[in-house]
Amino acid sequence: YRTALELGLDRSDTVVRRHLATLMWQVAADTPMAGEQPPGQEELEVYLRQHPDRFLRPWRIRFSHVYFSEDRRGAAAQADANALLEELRASGAVPDAAAETGDPFLLGRDFEWQTGPVLLRRFGETFAEAVAAIEPGAWSGPVPSPSGWHSGWGRAIEQAAPPALRTVSDTIPRAAPPPRRAR
Repeated sequence: YRTALELGLDRSDTVVRRHLATLMWQVAADTPMAGEQPPGQEELEVYLRQHPDRFLRPWRIRFSHVYFSEDRRGAAAQADANALLEELRASGAVPDAAAETGDPFLLGRDFEWQTGPVLLRRFGETFAEAVAAIEPGAWSGPVPSPSGWHSGWGRAIEQAAPPALRTVSDTIPRAAPPPRRAR
């Protein structure tokens, strides 16, 4: 910051000026004005009850998968995934028993608490929708992604839920209307 000021970038560089302006707006938004009281516990609880959608924790899932690469297997990837899925279901195999089957996957075999939006970005809409329908303790699939086919095992699912006030109490004042004035 000091170097930028010494070079006069606060006056001549548009990017630096915008960054400084953004920082100042953030500081101003988080700084109470004279005479303002921050909202109390009861007001925060009321606001959270009235606007649960603003703070809703999305559903999330823990799952494992067996991957079949279209780069390695070509057109046989889907057929191989189908055959293995039937075998896994028939044998009652759990993910650890299926660890050596399939192909290596860059992001690994086990996924911890993935949300729909994350799955959508990483694997595409078809994959994200299929994972949302996985039943814990069962194999499902195979499901296509941009890179191949996946058979998944649901480990645990948590449905969307409102957060506890303690986890969002710092963000509510920024989402809420301005605080009341002291009398």
